[in-house]
Amino acid sequence: MQQKKPIAKFRNNAILLTMSSLRRTYKIRPITVNNVKVVQVVIDSHFEKKHSKTMNDQLILALVN
Repeated sequence: MQQKKPIAKFRNNAILLTMSSLRRTYKIRPITVNNVKVVQVVIDSHFEKKHSKTMNDQLILALVN
């Protein structure tokens, strides 16, 4: 089984997110979660298999912002 790379790296209280072929990355206005500044959202496509009728990227982004 292939080991997955981490999607988040922490540096200077900011999260730097990386993207794989099945993930989409969106820049957002900075928010702070547990004293960590978040500037991007990574949405993995796995949710589309069971939830595509009720969930999409725009809804997820609206919930985050």
